[in-house]
Amino acid sequence: MTTTRILTFAVICCWAGGCTAAELVAAVQSNGLAIIDWAIIVMCAAGTIGLGWYYSRRQGSRQEYFVGSGRMNPFLVGVSLFATC
Repeated sequence: MTTTRILTFAVICCWAGGCTAAELVAAVQSNGLAIIDWAIIVMCAAGTIGLGWYYSRRQGSRQEYFVGSGRMNPFLVGVSLFATC
């Protein structure tokens, strides 16, 4: 398996929150992913895309997209920024 594919699987796994990247790389190198693993990855991706599509239809302008129409709680924005760093 190529390094690119292993890295892609690791990113998907970390994104889905199911395991650590090291666990995923070990699983891919030893036995690969089982059908249930792929099903979970696809369901998580479909759910994320579906939620994004649903909420994107509620936006009326670019202003709403970038600043949330000014209705965002400053504390929650700060927690989000802190968790990202």
